[in-house]
Amino acid sequence: MKKQVVYQYDRITCRRKVVDKSKKMLRVRSKKLIFVAFLLASAIGIYVGQINGAEVKAASYTVHEGDTLWSISTQFVDKNADIRKFYYQIMEDNDIDRDAVIQPGQQLIIHF
Repeated sequence: MKKQVVYQYDRITCRRKVVDKSKKMLRVRSKKLIFVAFLLASAIGIYVGQINGAEVKAASYTVHEGDTLWSISTQFVDKNADIRKFYYQIMEDNDIDRDAVIQPGQQLIIHF
């Protein structure tokens, strides 16, 4: 196979140097791949940022006589969501132990 030769002029000294065309094509292809990878990473970053930036609503709830965490959870949970996860999220957000008893007048922060 015949080697193709391309002359490239050095901008500073105006000397001519021989550049192998296959190496030059490899450099161009590498630059294109890096550019495509950068665009892909940017698109993924924007998409993930939009998902994580979803609006989170919070409410303050005052516990009444006879309330349980389960009954409070049923009032705020989305009908398509798992109530058990919501229940445990309320416990975690308010630092409530598994064996703790909530008291009337206690303020709970509820994220939904």
